[in-house]
Amino acid sequence: MGHSHQLSVIVPTHGRVDLFCKTLDSIKAQTWHGFELIVTDDSSQEDDRRQIRELVDSYSVETSRTAQYVFTAPRMGQAANTNQGLRAATGQILRILHSDDLVRPGCFQWEV
Repeated sequence: MGHSHQLSVIVPTHGRVDLFCKTLDSIKAQTWHGFELIVTDDSSQEDDRRQIRELVDSYSVETSRTAQYVFTAPRMGQAANTNQGLRAATGQILRILHSDDLVRPGCFQWEV
């Protein structure tokens, strides 16, 4: 990526596209832009992976924020899936947000 951000938000996913959509909407609502989004995926269903990847791409276009989709293999398990996001992060601060969690507007700025 070549960019360095103050905060890297890592969202490990495994299917559950409907819940991920709600999480992504809460991330879109952030008013601060000093973060990158890294969505890691170990979904076993190809259709889930496609939908999640498309949502991440749309998020980046809509918000003009840096976003990355990472898929290595299906069924890696939560720890390995999260670790691939940690390896991709460029931020000075790391924030793990699970794909069924929501954040309030201003949350990331407040945390930093």
